[in-house]
Formats: sequence, C-alpha cells, structure tokens
Amino acid sequence: MSAPPDSRLRVRPMLAADCAAVARIRTAGWRFAYDGLVPRSYLDALSEEATATSLREQLATALPSSSPYSSSNSPWRPLANPELQHPADSLPKKEEGRTGPHHLVAEQAGEIVGWACLGPYRHPDTPAPATADGASGPAGGQVVPRGPHGGPGDGEVYALYADPQRLGTGIGRALMDEVVALTSAAGHPALRLWVLAGNALGRRFYEKAGFAPDGAEEPWHIGGATLTELRYARRLSRP
Repeated sequence: MSAPPDSRLRVRPMLAADCAAVARIRTAGWRFAYDGLVPRSYLDALSEEATATSLREQLATALPSSSPYSSSNSPWRPLANPELQHPADSLPKKEEGRTGPHHLVAEQAGEIVGWACLGPYRHPDTPAPATADGASGPAGGQVVPRGPHGGPGDGEVYALYADPQRLGTGIGRALMDEVVALTSAAGHPALRLWVLAGNALGRRFYEKAGFAPDGAEEPWHIGGATLTELRYARRLSRP
C-alpha cells in the first residue's frame, strides 16, 4: 500500500515540470485579482499555453552560475531570457554581470499551489520585456520609470500568486517569507513591489507582510483602460 502524499506546504525553486501548473495559477490569479479592474476581454484572452511556453524557454536557456539568492535549501539558477508578465509581474531581462530573476513554487501534496518571482530592483532606465500574452503598456518593451526611491541595490517581488481556490491557507505567506529570507540573505537593504491601486486584497496582504506605500506610482495602460500602480517597500534586516 503506497504512502499518502505529504500534505505539508513547502516552497522550492521552480522546475520545467512545474511550468504548466504555474501558468494555470498565474492566469487564474490575474482573472481573480484584476476582475473589475482590467477589461474582461483582456482577461479572457490570457493564454496559459503561451505563459507556460515562455517559462519553459526561460529554464531551457538558464545559465549555470552562482547566485546571491542561493542557499543550502534553494539552489537558484539565473535565467537568461525572461519574457513574460506585465507591470506588477513583468520580468527584466538578464543583463551582463547582473543576476536574473528567480522563480519559486509552493507545493502541497504533490500539487503546485502558488508561485513567486523575485530578483534585483529594476532600474528606471531598464526596458520591460514584451509579455507572454502580447500585452502592450509597461511590459511592452518601453522604458518604465520607477520613481525616485528605489535604488539598484534593492530587491523586487516581480510576481506572487496563490491558487485563488486556496486563498487564506498560508500559501502566499509561505512564499513571501521565502522571498524575504532570500532577498535579505542576498544583501539587499530593501524589498519593493508594484501593486494596482484598486487591488484591495493584494494591498492588504502586502501590508500584513510588512510593506507600505513609498509614494511612487505610475500609470498602466492595458486593454483600453488606464490603471494606477503603487509601489510598496519594506526594509530588510541583514542576516
């Protein structure tokens, strides 16, 4: 008789086999979090297949090297050509001499139930890549101004989503705890992120995790609508 699957929640680096599940969570997360904010036609057109393909390509082209995010429990690999997402979860391309973004998944009973992505804070003059779904706006390859407060020494949460059917079960908290621990261990003095002003649930989650608005904001043009993103920040203690 086989043993039952381990029901404990654990956070680990994303693998190629996780990409389809991560794409499902990312798509479901967008449709849940941005319902009533982002035009429905845009949300309906999101493609799990395109996002999964982009994630697989990132892992396939990952360059083996040491990373400041590595730990004994989290063997990170820098990614060479990240190309997905949008403002709050658009990923910067890896530059020469700069560590690329890193993906985490939350796993429970053998199922992927959450995803996060982190890395160095994006410079004001860093072009954001085109999205996996072909979106325009801040992720459409244009320069994205990031305001006066975020220095290149800070870390950034590019994306964090839990399965919408499992909200309130500790998945987001576990992912954020690992993001904070890795970013602090990498020596970043602060951790920053961008969240839509109208995303009340997301803002409450980040505030409970110790983040607060730092005064920076920017417009996000998507699907014929113009929304406002707010930047949140949290100071980190050195390990």
